[in-house]
Amino acid sequence: KALLGDIALTNDAIVVVSQDKVHRLDMRTGAELDGFVSSPSPWSGAATIAFGRMIVPLQSGSLQVLDAASGKHLYLLKGNPKSRVFATDTGIVVSDSDHQVRSYGPLR
Repeated sequence: KALLGDIALTNDAIVVVSQDKVHRLDMRTGAELDGFVSSPSPWSGAATIAFGRMIVPLQSGSLQVLDAASGKHLYLLKGNPKSRVFATDTGIVVSDSDHQVRSYGPLR
């Protein structure tokens, strides 16, 4: 499957997203680690990692927030399939293709 967007980094892994899976590669060896499967709908963009969370746009129009270490689904944020997520020191900023910008504090 084609990869969506740029890579993201955790403390120990390189993260890339395809429509149905988050692929994780060991940062030192490049070996594939356990990945995460998409749910509740296919992903549509690159992952952003901040505050121990992974935020990935869904084709259904939301942003899925996962635990970055386990891949567990935590909750959804408002967005759209082409949302871009930027991490800051104090939270995240979401820019949508409809020119809306939202700011969130640290993710729980």
